Amino acid sequence: MALNINGVELDFDFTNPDDLIRYRAAMERLEGVDMEALGDSSDALDDAEAFTAYVTTLKDMLGRFSAFLDEAFGEGTATKLIGNKPSLRKITEIQDAINTGADAQNQALEAHYAKYTPNRASRRDVK
Repeated sequence: MALNINGVELDFDFTNPDDLIRYRAAMERLEGVDMEALGDSSDALDDAEAFTAYVTTLKDMLGRFSAFLDEAFGEGTATKLIGNKPSLRKITEIQDAINTGADAQNQALEAHYAKYTPNRASRRDVK
């Protein structure tokens, strides 16, 4: 089953054990990334030290997310999805699309199972 992220089709299935193992390992790269650490970017513009800390934290976050994408979905995925100009907006949109794709794959699997799950209430009525 393919995973479509912002128009890019990835060969990834959340019901495949190998894909899940790779995804979970890649998620470990994101541990310790604290979105709150960025704080308010308007504060960073007023203070040179705060600005440097903000940019450093942002670059680290974007780098970790790019590494996550390449590890989880295959080398070159980050470039396909983010392009040459990474931004916080882009990575949050990509994360939303990943979550939506995972939900869609799960719902498709549940719908498939539902076809083969007997409705006990209707079976009792037949007797």
